[in-house]
Amino acid sequence: MFVDSAKLYMKFDDKTLTDTITSNAFVVEGDNVDLEILDDGLGYVMKHDQNLRLDNFVFSISTDFSIGFWLYPMNQGQVINPDTGEVTNITMPVISFFAGTEPVIEILEMSQADETNLLLIVINDRYTVSTLSYVAEVFHFVYISWTGETGKIAVYIDGKEQPLSTNGSPQLSLAASSLDVFVNKINETGFNITQNTGYIDDVVVFNDSLTAAKRSSDAINFSVDFIVDTLLVNKSESGQAFLFDDPNTIRTTSMVDDLSFIYVARDDGKILRGSPLLWEVRKVFSENNEEDFIVETVLDVGDPAKTVEERKELNKASLDLGFLKIDKSIVRL
Repeated sequence: MFVDSAKLYMKFDDKTLTDTITSNAFVVEGDNVDLEILDDGLGYVMKHDQNLRLDNFVFSISTDFSIGFWLYPMNQGQVINPDTGEVTNITMPVISFFAGTEPVIEILEMSQADETNLLLIVINDRYTVSTLSYVAEVFHFVYISWTGETGKIAVYIDGKEQPLSTNGSPQLSLAASSLDVFVNKINETGFNITQNTGYIDDVVVFNDSLTAAKRSSDAINFSVDFIVDTLLVNKSESGQAFLFDDPNTIRTTSMVDDLSFIYVARDDGKILRGSPLLWEVRKVFSENNEEDFIVETVLDVGDPAKTVEERKELNKASLDLGFLKIDKSIVRL
């Protein structure tokens, strides 16, 4: 079962380039026809003089969309402007969606001097947002959502929403019922525009913008296969109490409980695995302070010489020891 709003899912597992949902296939264009797919289905290798095309694909996008993909960026350095002599960043296409000859959605990369890249998202050729830079030559999961109600674009990289720089007016509508899809297709020519040489994998397009943060974390934890299994979608939850003491420069971006382990994704790219047993109830104790606590609460609480208020007091948590008595058992947090 597919998530209902998923319209395109391109896994790049082999050279057939077939969409998982509709069985439509991309075709290879350009002078370089040597198609390359990474081993173990890890993605399509983008190349100079080569792009992929899928014609007249039905998305039924009108008011909202979301796009996700894994990207292994390559930094292509900078180039000198032949007219001014200034050093300029290089722009590289990633994915674009056209209505005839008109660009509707364009996703591009721009190389930076410090060997990082950043993303550019262009809507209707009138509104552009750009992200912070990210490290090249390592896989990142990118998730982009747009809602026509406000024209807002949100971009998540590795599960973390990005602060965006904007240019132009937010777009409130798209003529995107049916679109041509391109991977690594140059739309405009220029001295600082060249084709991408990075890797791309697991491209998924939804015709809604709902739960973008959750979908981003789902894809990181389950790969994008979560869209064909609603159990994986529903499994992503963080309903348990959780304390995670990260360094100040690292943040937890998501947590998943699969009923056997808890997986915590961090914005440094690491996924940590731990036990879901966040508390324990015991009646057998070994440490001296535990023995003293059980005697004080469980045994002494039944002393008829104590008042009701004294018994209530003994049932409260011990701030010093970190224990709580519940129905003559001890919960340690």
